[in-house]
Amino acid sequence: MLVDLSGTLVQPQEAFSYVQSDLANILAPADRIAFAGGGMLLRMQKKRLTLPAETGVFEKVEDARSWLEQG
Repeated sequence: MLVDLSGTLVQPQEAFSYVQSDLANILAPADRIAFAGGGMLLRMQKKRLTLPAETGVFEKVEDARSWLEQG
């Protein structure tokens, strides 16, 4: 799964919690999810997600897509 956060700033805590709980319910350990774009603070926030899937956080959408294709 690729989540493009280009043009997005840091998420409010409520949104962050919602994303974490929703994704935790639909992802399996064999899944991969890549967050791309957004500012440095948003990428740091996404690195704190605890999900059952392998998670990658990238500055560029192209890097995220490449990582997903390698998996």
